[in-house]
Amino acid sequence: MTTHTILRKVLLFTGSSICLLLLTAAASARAATSTNPPPVFVPATANAKPYAGDFGPLPTGAREFSVELPKPAKALVVNAAEFGITENSLNLATELNKVIAHCKKVGASKLVLNRGNYRVTESLPITFDGLKDFEFDAQGSTFVYRKEKGENMRVVNCERVLFDNFNFDWDWETDPLASLAEVVGMGVAGENPYVEFKFLEYDKFPNPTTRMMNTTPYDLKTQSVGWEGGVTAYFCPLGVPKVKQHIEWLSDNVVRIYYEAGVALSGRQVFTRFKLHQVYRIQHYYYHMNGMVLQDNTHLTLQNINVYSCTGHAFLVSGKQQFWQMLNVNIKRPAGAARRAITCTADHLHIDRSLGFFKMLNCEFSLGADDCINMHDNSGFARRTSDFSITSQNARVATQYKVGELIELRQGDYSPSGFQSKIKELKKIDAAKGIFEITFADKVPEPTQDGFIMFSRDYDTHNMIVRNCNFHGNRARGILILARDVTIENNRFYHQEMGAIRIETGYSFDHWSEGYGARNIVIRNNTFEKTVTDDAGRDIYMSVYMRKTSPGADTMFPILSDILIENNTFKDSSGYIIKMGSTGNVTIRNNTFINETPRLVNEPWRGTFSVAYSTDARIVNNTWVSSTNIPAPGVYYDARTSPGIVIQGNKVVAR
Repeated sequence: MTTHTILRKVLLFTGSSICLLLLTAAASARAATSTNPPPVFVPATANAKPYAGDFGPLPTGAREFSVELPKPAKALVVNAAEFGITENSLNLATELNKVIAHCKKVGASKLVLNRGNYRVTESLPITFDGLKDFEFDAQGSTFVYRKEKGENMRVVNCERVLFDNFNFDWDWETDPLASLAEVVGMGVAGENPYVEFKFLEYDKFPNPTTRMMNTTPYDLKTQSVGWEGGVTAYFCPLGVPKVKQHIEWLSDNVVRIYYEAGVALSGRQVFTRFKLHQVYRIQHYYYHMNGMVLQDNTHLTLQNINVYSCTGHAFLVSGKQQFWQMLNVNIKRPAGAARRAITCTADHLHIDRSLGFFKMLNCEFSLGADDCINMHDNSGFARRTSDFSITSQNARVATQYKVGELIELRQGDYSPSGFQSKIKELKKIDAAKGIFEITFADKVPEPTQDGFIMFSRDYDTHNMIVRNCNFHGNRARGILILARDVTIENNRFYHQEMGAIRIETGYSFDHWSEGYGARNIVIRNNTFEKTVTDDAGRDIYMSVYMRKTSPGADTMFPILSDILIENNTFKDSSGYIIKMGSTGNVTIRNNTFINETPRLVNEPWRGTFSVAYSTDARIVNNTWVSSTNIPAPGVYYDARTSPGIVIQGNKVVAR
């Protein structure tokens, strides 16, 4: 057993930061004296001898648990039709909210909505607040939305509640959420380049005053987002309801979009990368409104729900929500529907913060504009300003700090500072920029680096189970894991644009700061197929970002630790199968890699692993099926920053 292994195990069992500080210092000293040699490559071979060594204590993932269903004291069923609600109701949200208030007042056990198509145009959500032992059954109804603001539905402060049998959709006939378009022209007007798009689904585009938010490549053959060499361009700020854009309609279904500094988020050079006859999905909405907002609930069940389309996140979770589940909840376009290039215009499921204990079984997420699942809590960055205070920098996402909240301070490389204390006083300096002066009762230590990363220990997204689900055809990643005690098993990941799974944490000075690290994760018995369609090239990515949102920085502190990836099948990886850094105790074993499809550019590292800044990694007993597309299967690792690595038993077999 190496010194690094002993120190890491002592840390895990004692919680002491001293061992990790020694480990970090040792690694830093080695790196400082190194001449930066190239990565070491260990090939997989036909005659590889299986690894039979000790794995030590392996991660166990999430523990099983139950979500309680409603336990009403009396059976009192309310039918919304008794209050005059029909498919012709003009103010459905207002009227239904009155019925929900009545249910709460009389202690109803169930609210039934007769099956139908209900149009919602009011800029306020249908809201369930403070209900207990209650069921909402819409009997297969579809809510069709067309409005300017407000979520579709809010469920807040509820306990033992069940929501089932309904669908969300949008009025596509008057206002498409996204459209398929072909590049039919490019040029330059003065100093500004432009690109011209012809909308393929319309002879006359129905809403010429809508936004042109961004483009993503769209594969007509697979009906999925992403293809090799495509251009992702942002034409206006995300989440801005209305923004003045420089566009010109050349005909009823051809639009010219100009680059304009201060409006277009993509650089001028991006506009010149489009090519004639390429097909893109143009979004007209992004972070607008959201579908179902879930906050501070306990023992919540969502069952038999379909999100055919919605603006923003399909599901947004926040607060201290815990013990909740999704059963047969699907985000997919309706069967046979035309002109449906998108489902939700942001993440499918975004967990902003929670107390965890979530399970997701037998669900399908597809064709959204961003990640299928993003599970995390919010962090922030701060600098010491006095013996008892810090001042946050860019804590715009994590602005819900409050007096009495327990804060842990980590050093700028995520190593422990040894400090935890409750907020004694909170002063807003510039809330819009996320600047707060935070005063504690206890003395703040001196930072060893630029400042501190703030973890709020009032939140803890953990014990997360995703099982028997299907993720396909979407932009961005399948699952982002910024949590602990996680099990991902028996799922299908197909045709993601930016990879299947990303395990990470990070902080930035200019955008968001998310996650308190990730540990005790099990990823097993999944199928990954064509999970990267852009040029990023990694099916599973483990990394951190520090100071800026783009990856690149790594830390020897294993903020991502105790991860087991086993018995999965990977088909047609575009680049690295797994790229990992800032990790500790990762075991990757008994996986199979099949690469039958060539790419336009077969990178030399296609079908390999990349390991750096990782302690005690084990990549063993994996199998590559022989392919001319993968001439050199195996593992690359940085010997300077990968102490304790074991690479054995990885074999190549004939097709």
